[in-house]
Formats: sequence, C-alpha cells, structure tokens
Amino acid sequence: MLEFLDFLCEEWHWSNYFVLKGKNVLRLELHTGGWSGNEDIIEELHSTNKHMFWLFHWQKSKRGGHYYFKINRKNYWK
Repeated sequence: MLEFLDFLCEEWHWSNYFVLKGKNVLRLELHTGGWSGNEDIIEELHSTNKHMFWLFHWQKSKRGGHYYFKINRKNYWK
C-alpha cells in the first residue's frame, strides 16, 4: 500500500492538494483543483472494475473535487 500511495503522490498535480495524515489510521485527502490529470486519477480510482481501493477506503466526496479516504494500517502493516 505504501508503494501505491507514493506512486499516487508522485502523479498528483499540486502536492499540497494531496494530504496524508495519521498514524494507525491514515486519512487521505485528494483535492483535484480542477486539474484534468487529477480528475483522471480519481476516475481510475473510482473504477471498480480496475481497483478495489475506492470500495475499501472511500469515506466521502464533496462537490468541487474533494475526496476523502481512510486506510487502516493494521490491514497492511504489522
């Protein structure tokens, strides 16, 4: 999962719109800023045919391109 989050961060345009915080439970905030590349990434994450990330971690979305995810570390790291 860390590799995936690192990759996501590298691909995300405007690093200050990629927020990852927390210790045991990671809170990931993705804000597209209207950037089409960021919106393409969100579309890929949302595509349940390709990724289970959205299904397991999505918490909420807010109008204007704001997406919130919760990742429980105990599911991935010992």
